[in-house]
Amino acid sequence: MRTVGPPTLLTAQRFATASASLRRDSETARIELSTGRLADLPAALGGRIGEASSLRAALDAIAVRRQGLQQADLVAAASQRALSAIDEGARPLATDALAANGRGDNAALATAALEARSRVEAAFSNLNIKVAGQFLFSGDATDRPPLAGADALIADVEAIYAGAADAAALDAALDFYFDDPAGGFQTTIYRGGAGPAPSIEIAGGERGAFTARADDPSIRDVLRGLAVIAAAGAAPPSALRDGALSSAGAVSLDGTDGLIARRTDIGVEERRAAEALTGLDDEEAALTEAYNAATARDPLDAATRLQALEAQLNASLVATSRLSQLTLANFLR
Repeated sequence: MRTVGPPTLLTAQRFATASASLRRDSETARIELSTGRLADLPAALGGRIGEASSLRAALDAIAVRRQGLQQADLVAAASQRALSAIDEGARPLATDALAANGRGDNAALATAALEARSRVEAAFSNLNIKVAGQFLFSGDATDRPPLAGADALIADVEAIYAGAADAAALDAALDFYFDDPAGGFQTTIYRGGAGPAPSIEIAGGERGAFTARADDPSIRDVLRGLAVIAAAGAAPPSALRDGALSSAGAVSLDGTDGLIARRTDIGVEERRAAEALTGLDDEEAALTEAYNAATARDPLDAATRLQALEAQLNASLVATSRLSQLTLANFLR
């Protein structure tokens, strides 16, 4: 039976402690070699740690700002696509409906009515888009879609058309429905918030808006014109129908002009965000260079230190292994 004497036990304990320390140091050296950066900044930099901490904080702040600008770009791009799709669908249809109405082409008007219904549904789908967990056109109520069903809007306009005595009465009823806060559009169709969509910081505390609300006047005009074309285009010829289609075409075109203006506003903010992102890239490059200079670990020194530590660790493990093989007889010799 092997027995270890007290001196050997104490020596073995010292070797075990030394080996554990060498393992930790070797792991630190290995990390420094793989990352190219000092592992323990406070110990390595001493009084210069404040400078490195400030640089790191500045780089972290840039990362947050970059995330915001990337979010702005995502929101703006999605908003532009949605508004562009609505414009491209409504403008040619309104033009065709006006032309067909002018020449009394009932077949073309019936086709326009069907297409108008489809365009209303597509517009609702575009305006109810959700990006990064938020509904873009819901104003400050980004947790819910901004619009109810397209069928509800068309049904309301069909009822208004059916109840109108003439074109003037129809326009008055439509004005109330779409433009008055107590009208049907605001009370039953639009479900977004009353405030603007959350703005996003661009630079130096300046913020920008990268979308619009689904109850924007230009959007309401487009939806109004399309819904009236859908309702009146399929109706029998009459002075009411002619007046309704003439007004609907003009309102739709006014609305698409407004959409272009909204897209231009968003485009201006997009350019500002892109310029800010470029400036952020330059700032980040300068800060990264300074931070690397302050915290970088020379790869040759790191490799040399790792090799030395691993050699010491191997020697310590060999010595510990030999101690464990000692017997009482060997100890007494």
